[in-house]
Amino acid sequence: MTIQIEIFKKQIALVQETEKPIILHCVAAFDELIAIKKALKIKNPMIIHGFSKNLEVAKTLFQHGFYISFGKYLFKNEDMEKVITFAPENKIFIETDTLDMPISEVYEKAAFLRKISVETLKEQICNNYNTIFKSNNS
Repeated sequence: MTIQIEIFKKQIALVQETEKPIILHCVAAFDELIAIKKALKIKNPMIIHGFSKNLEVAKTLFQHGFYISFGKYLFKNEDMEKVITFAPENKIFIETDTLDMPISEVYEKAAFLRKISVETLKEQICNNYNTIFKSNNS
């Protein structure tokens, strides 16, 4: 873990020279990740891709400014219903990654759980994308 943290900090130092988002696959080191974000005063948007943990972990991540990307675990993990329902609309993304289904089905599931239309969800995701990439494209 010590070596991973050292290398991770070096990678972060490189990306901090830009405004680019940092997309992370984190399984069990959320406390360490939050500590590093604080210690290095990371301003780059940070997205947890393939989120699969519970609501408490998600709340902590949101409190520290992280974005969460939802995908296959919406279909495999019952805790994700609570997480995606709680998630602030300006802090979420949708992905397929390793899922063998079209992204449209992930959007449908997420919109259903959030009790909004797919079009509304798409608008929210587009806004989030434009925010973190400082883009005006729709």
